[in-house]
Amino acid sequence: MREKTTIDFDVVNCDDFLELTQDAQVLYFHLLMMADNGGYVNNANAILRVTRCKEMSLDLLEEKDFIQYTEDGRYYISHWKIHTGN
Repeated sequence: MREKTTIDFDVVNCDDFLELTQDAQVLYFHLLMMADNGGYVNNANAILRVTRCKEMSLDLLEEKDFIQYTEDGRYYISHWKIHTGN
């Protein structure tokens, strides 16, 4: 986890994001905050428990391409490079 996180306004203000459930939006922000410097989240299940978000919110974020499940069992923030300006 980094000490600073940038959130791109265009990503979180688009219709696809705003149409997500509040649960999924909250989960996205927590995943974004907990991602490593490369945009990967190693502990999505722990974040689900801490936020009390439903697992279907994780599925919804993946379905809407805000996150991607990787072969090594982590999640990647799809718009990571946009958020970080890289």
